[in-house]
Amino acid sequence: MQQPRHRSILKAPSLFQNPRGLYIDMKVLAGDIGGTQTRIALFDVDKIHLTPLIEKTYSSVAYPNLDTIIEDFISLEKFTAAAACFGVAGPIQQDRCNTTNLPWNIDVQQIGRKIGIRRATLINDLEANAWGLQALAPNDLHVINPGNPPAGGNACIISAGTGLGEAGLYWNGIQYQPYASEGGHCDFVANTEQEFRLLKFLQQRYDHVSWERVVSGMGVVNIFEFLITDHGFSTPEWFEYGVAAAEISSKSLDGSCALCAETMDLFVRL
Repeated sequence: MQQPRHRSILKAPSLFQNPRGLYIDMKVLAGDIGGTQTRIALFDVDKIHLTPLIEKTYSSVAYPNLDTIIEDFISLEKFTAAAACFGVAGPIQQDRCNTTNLPWNIDVQQIGRKIGIRRATLINDLEANAWGLQALAPNDLHVINPGNPPAGGNACIISAGTGLGEAGLYWNGIQYQPYASEGGHCDFVANTEQEFRLLKFLQQRYDHVSWERVVSGMGVVNIFEFLITDHGFSTPEWFEYGVAAAEISSKSLDGSCALCAETMDLFVRL
């Protein structure tokens, strides 16, 4: 990803501004809520600079809801936060979210009342990532394709994890403005004979074959299983659905499994 050419591409969201729109220093409770892991941290915010004070990572599936995780985090150490913001993988409506890859119903206002924080906000996780771009330093970025830096215009951010997250940033003539998107749930579009066979394979498994079904952790596993069927191979003894994505990637990198390498090659090309 290339560093944006504008020195100041984003203004902090209103959660971090006083009524006059000026940046203020504060302690903020923040969370990254994903289908696999939930990360909670307390930050000291100085303009756009963040200093982590307390951090903890939880296995999302091990907890019945977000409330339980936050209560555990708060029990670690007593602290006072001026605001809280949680980025969650799923669509947000009126500060609530029924998570896409977890059986959770999140009501951030209810959570705020529980923990005694009046300014609590819930946003899409990829929108949160888009807001955070300004805090990145040059050594945090790796250019995959230099493209045409002076081009300007709109931008996007894509994250393949447990699911496929996407968000956009439109250029309003002064700054980039992040917005949430559920583009990962758009229909998967096949372009080659092999991809059409992959689509047909997945249509037998899912009512709706979205891009998330192929570009994500589950996508790695789906592609691997498709290639087993497509080549007429037997399923390897080490394969176990649900934990295999990391194993497939590892075996591809160390060269110990040709089918794993083919899986990751197709995954990258998609």
